[in-house]
Amino acid sequence: MKRVLAKFRSTQIKVLIKYSILSLFISVLASQVSVAQSISLDIVDGPNSINGLPTNQEITFYLRFNNNFGMRMIGFTSGFTISSPDGASWTTTVGDSTDAISSVELSGGRFISYPGSGPTGSGVDTVAFGGFNLFGTGVPDGFNEIAYTITIGPIDIVDVGKTICLDSVSYPQYDWKWSYDSRIVAFPEWDGPHCFTICGGGVDSDGDGVADACDACEGFNDYADLDADGVPDGCDNCPTVPNSAQVDTDSDGLGDLCDGCCVWGRGNVDGDTNDAVDISDLVMLVDFIFTGGIAPVCPTEANVDGDVGENIDISDLVVLVDFVFTSGTAPPLCP
Repeated sequence: MKRVLAKFRSTQIKVLIKYSILSLFISVLASQVSVAQSISLDIVDGPNSINGLPTNQEITFYLRFNNNFGMRMIGFTSGFTISSPDGASWTTTVGDSTDAISSVELSGGRFISYPGSGPTGSGVDTVAFGGFNLFGTGVPDGFNEIAYTITIGPIDIVDVGKTICLDSVSYPQYDWKWSYDSRIVAFPEWDGPHCFTICGGGVDSDGDGVADACDACEGFNDYADLDADGVPDGCDNCPTVPNSAQVDTDSDGLGDLCDGCCVWGRGNVDGDTNDAVDISDLVMLVDFIFTGGIAPVCPTEANVDGDVGENIDISDLVVLVDFVFTSGTAPPLCP
């Protein structure tokens, strides 16, 4: 009986190990597949501001296909929807190919279709792209081109302030998948959904060419962006240095990257990221003053006593020692 139980347990362990290895293999394979191919929105032809769409003209979405799977792609089906969550309408929806993927790559044919009731310019319009290879070269590994476009519009001016979204969709006849040799199937990543506010043709109070509904910086020119960080100069807390995150640790209206190296109180001589004033700052200051060691990361921080000449000397050391070891007066605030 003991031998039977031992054999049973041994078999159980082997099965568990087998399925654990299989599960790990699938997980690794899935992680590789997820980053090996993608479809992304590359550019939008027609917006008059970031995430804004104009009225009374056509708008084209350019879709980039990236095959980095390590094999040629021999077939694909991908679907997209154009919709408006708040009821905007557009005249029509048209899918097209840029010929970056041609009959040379997919000799079996390429297709563009409109499942359902077809494009109506309202509700949800669906566009499907696909193709397959018979005797062509297939889409090569490393392919990274704008392959398809979706054009909508014009949008009526009455819809200013509403939203239009582009997203992926799967449905029975055109699953969101790519196929490769040896019957390998992969599922490309999509960087959406992408939603845009309709703003063209509306009131433009500040006269910058961007309607108020899409104004990124009200009262200022949205197109003036000296440091090219995506934040208009009029609303940029550090207009000469790129800082799209607009971090302002001390809330003084000046972004950290333009605020000088001293952010809170003085004394962070070694420049650690948590702005702590401790024994390591004391060691660095002693080394710099008495042995010609490494200069402080931020001279203003090392001017611990805050004298107007910004001199780094023994008086700074006295203030720092008093603060660190005897809980003396805290160093003055940064300028």
